[in-house]
Amino acid sequence: MDIFEQLRSGADVDMATPEYAKAIKHMTDCANICFKINTTAPQPEQIRPLEEQLFR
Repeated sequence: MDIFEQLRSGADVDMATPEYAKAIKHMTDCANICFKINTTAPQPEQIRPLEEQLFR
């Protein structure tokens, strides 16, 4: 079971394991995309590509 499956299942996850770095990178990437969405003009042609990045 990979780190994302463990997190989805609610299993205990040791944040000190090297595999957890994948989750940290994913969370950081998502936070950066959210920041871009929040600081972009509310125009669908600008927001939609960012949303697609966030939800892929």
